[in-house]
Amino acid sequence: MKFIKLLILFIIISLIFVFLNYQSWLIKPKSMLLGALSPIQHFAYSATNKLWSFFNLISLIPELNQENEELKKDNKLLLARVVELEEISYENNQLRKQLDLEEKHDQQLLLANITGQGEIIFINKGQNHGVKIGMPIIAPGSILIGRVFETLDSVSKVQPIISSQEPINVLIQPSRTHGVVKSKDGTSLFIEFIPLDLEIQAGDIVITSSSSSQFPQGLLIGLISDTQESLSSLEQTALISPLVNLKNLEKVFVILGE
Repeated sequence: MKFIKLLILFIIISLIFVFLNYQSWLIKPKSMLLGALSPIQHFAYSATNKLWSFFNLISLIPELNQENEELKKDNKLLLARVVELEEISYENNQLRKQLDLEEKHDQQLLLANITGQGEIIFINKGQNHGVKIGMPIIAPGSILIGRVFETLDSVSKVQPIISSQEPINVLIQPSRTHGVVKSKDGTSLFIEFIPLDLEIQAGDIVITSSSSSQFPQGLLIGLISDTQESLSSLEQTALISPLVNLKNLEKVFVILGE
C-alpha cells in the first residue's frame, strides 16, 4: 500500500514537471542551474582528461621502455659500426702505403699488427704466413724497425735496431758518406767511423747502404741530430734521431722478399 502511494506521488510530480516544461516555465531555472554547474562540469571534464592522459601514459611505459632498449641497442650497433669503419679506413691507408712501398722497393710485404712490445716486439704473423728468421720489419714510409729473430706458427718476435748490438752499414745523404750504426745503451742510435774531413750536419738523412748484409738498401733509419769528434780526434760520430716512436706504432710490414 505504501509503495502504491509513493508511485502515485512520483507520477504526479513527473506530470507537474512535464507540464511546467511544456509551458517553458523551467527554462530560466534550468539555465541558472546549468550556469551554476558549469565550473563543476569544466573541472570534472578537465580532471577526467588529465586522468585519462595519466593512465594512457602509464599504459605506454612498457612500450616506451622497450623502444628505449631498442634505441640503446641501435646506438651500440652504430658505435660498433663507426669503430669498424674507422679500423677499415686505417687498414686501407696502411695497405695503400704498402703498395707504394712495394712499387718503390720491388719487395713483397706483409702487413702485421703489433701485439706487444718492450725490449722486443711481438707481431701477429708467423711461419703460417711465410715469416722467417732474419726478415726485416719496417714501418710505413720505409722506416726500418728491426728484424725477426724467432718465429712460431702465428707469432713472431722482432729485435728493434735501437736495442740490437748488431752494427748496420749505412749511407748519409746528401753527402754520400758511409758509416756504421750501433745502439747506445738500448735507447738511442749513433754512427761511428766517420772521417773528420767529411762534412755532415744535423738533419742529414741516414739510410741502409748497399753494403748492408742484413737489410735491403735505402731503408730509412733516422736523421742526424748531433755530431762530435771521437776521443782519437781522427773520426767523428753522429747521433741519430728516430723517425717513428715505437710506443705509438700499431702496424708494421714484414719484408718477405723480392
